Amino acid sequence: MQAGGHLLLFLATGLLVYLFWSTQLWLGFAVALFLHGTFASFIPGLATHELNHGTVFRTRWLNKAFLYRSASWPRSACERRRLQPGAITRRR
Repeated sequence: MQAGGHLLLFLATGLLVYLFWSTQLWLGFAVALFLHGTFASFIPGLATHELNHGTVFRTRWLNKAFLYRSASWPRSACERRRLQPGAITRRR
C-alpha cells in the first residue's frame, strides 16, 4: 500500500515536471522537479526496507530470495553491508 502511494506520487510529480517544462513555466518546473527528485530518492529503499523485516511475503525463503536480488542493485557500500545474509529480522 505504501509503495503504491510512493509510486503514484512519483508518477504525478513526473507528469507535473513534463507539463511545466513543455509550457515553459520555469518556476513551476523547478518546484515540481525538486518534489520529483525527493520522491524518487525513496523509491530504491522501499522494497529492501520491507524485505529486511521479512514482511513482504508470508514465506521466509521468498523474502530472502528477493532481498538477495535487491542487494545486487547498485547502492552504497554501507547499505550492502546491512543487507548481508542473516541480517533479516522478522517483525510480527
